[in-house]
Amino acid sequence: MITPQTKIFKGGKVVTFEAITPDHKVQGSKALNSEGKYEVRTFKIVEAKTPPAVTSSNAPALTR
Repeated sequence: MITPQTKIFKGGKVVTFEAITPDHKVQGSKALNSEGKYEVRTFKIVEAKTPPAVTSSNAPALTR
């Protein structure tokens, strides 16, 4: 669970949740709150995921 106290970092700076996009890889830390639920304490945007390179062995087959 992300809370208003969750700190999100990108490039060493604090950013908003909206800075995270589906292509980002992230790391973080969590802790149990008083209700027994995990809360995200820190979130670090590490990098954008790189799609795998297309080669002749993994390229989709062309059909007509």
